[in-house]
Amino acid sequence: MINPEVVSKMENSRDKQLMQILSEKGKPYVKKHDGYAVKMEEDKQITYTDYDNAELTLTIPKGSYLMVGEDSCYPKIVTEKEWDDSNKFLGEEKRPGKEEPKIGIESYMG
Repeated sequence: MINPEVVSKMENSRDKQLMQILSEKGKPYVKKHDGYAVKMEEDKQITYTDYDNAELTLTIPKGSYLMVGEDSCYPKIVTEKEWDDSNKFLGEEKRPGKEEPKIGIESYMG
């Protein structure tokens, strides 16, 4: 779980605001490395100040995924296709029609 206290101590930036969303709504997922992610149910705009004190606005599109690795504080935004190609939430079954590739002896046994 992403610790909200740790996030609150981060420097006020784009990453802090993305991490706040993840700490409130993120669910664990599995890939090569574990982490947290949230599917955006609606467009979400965040406004932040960059290193040059310029105010910028970022829109996270509806249907995309906001994700971060368990050992990172640098969230990223990925499309639904990018998510579906290699990730799933813990406890989530693969969607029908998406068969796992067979590996090892399974490929010989059919």
